[in-house]
Amino acid sequence: MATQLEHCEILPPPAEVTELTLPLTFLDIPWLYFHPIHRLLFYEFPCSKPYFLETIVPNLKESLSLTLKRYIPLASNIFYPSSNEKPVFRYMVGDSVSLTIAESSDDFNNLTANYARDADQFYPFVPQLPPPKEEAEYKTIPVLCLQVRATYILHQADIKKLKDSVSARKPDLVEPSSFVVTTAYVWTCWVKSGPASGEEVDADVLEYFGFAVDCRTRMNPPVPANYFGNCIGAAVVKRKHEELMENEGFFIAAEAIAEIIRIKVNNKDEMRKAAENLLAIYAELMGNRMLSVAGSPKFDLYEADYGWGRPKKLESVSIDGDDSISLCKSRDSEGGLEIGLSLPNNKMDAFSAIFASGLGILSKEVKDHNCTFSIN
Repeated sequence: MATQLEHCEILPPPAEVTELTLPLTFLDIPWLYFHPIHRLLFYEFPCSKPYFLETIVPNLKESLSLTLKRYIPLASNIFYPSSNEKPVFRYMVGDSVSLTIAESSDDFNNLTANYARDADQFYPFVPQLPPPKEEAEYKTIPVLCLQVRATYILHQADIKKLKDSVSARKPDLVEPSSFVVTTAYVWTCWVKSGPASGEEVDADVLEYFGFAVDCRTRMNPPVPANYFGNCIGAAVVKRKHEELMENEGFFIAAEAIAEIIRIKVNNKDEMRKAAENLLAIYAELMGNRMLSVAGSPKFDLYEADYGWGRPKKLESVSIDGDDSISLCKSRDSEGGLEIGLSLPNNKMDAFSAIFASGLGILSKEVKDHNCTFSIN
């Protein structure tokens, strides 16, 4: 439970810009139909309540205001016409970002742990966007503002074992990346945790796996370096449920993900099409069994230091009920990756057992190309 101590509006400092309008592009508009991304960064910074309120909070407000001076669109609203006109970012003098200061008596060590915890306990810490406002024929939308969740760590040594196993079983495949083997491993564990927890899934049902692709350098021509906005495409692979349930499921998944990256992700024309058709791609997947990735190891959120040191823990709350995993660099394991999941309790138990069992088999695996590797 969180108790609100203060709610205020943070304005950019006075500047020459009094009004700014930026059109939303085809790269931005699809994301209006998706839920907001909610991430929580937990910092361990013991201090007294008076020091926090009298020193840290004023400094935080000043820093946020100065940041908004450089990034005015974050203080803007999405101006959404009720007619057929396209929505735009619109900033006017007086626009601001809401800031809530609250305190909680919840157990910090529990909130920042890796074991499974009730997902609902994190929602009091997620700020709510102010409701949209009606302006004549326009709608103005602010820009900012019973499962369990657990975190799994793949250490560098684990990732190397996964890579070596794929290379041994699929010698014609270009050396797989950490992203490929990690997501393939998690995808197959997720698929297998369904039947293991009592789900009934037909053998011929298609299992989908999707991930976002940073298209800034993959567009033809490339997007300017100072581009402010979205530039994301999607890559999706599919395999039959029975294929991923087999002993070879991990290798089948790794090959599929590696191939979509080789054929599509590294093809600039293909990625432009994927960015343009993002909504159509996801519309086809509605109602199907799909696991997707939220986040990327390229964005190291554990380096977000606001003067309190590195975050103790990152939680991506928006993956709840979304059949998504969060993925980022590990905080404490050099070269490792951190995977966050939010699942029903019984499915999380099944996933944990399958995840650990597969890594255990890898650890005991004899380095022989003819050995059998399975994740049961």
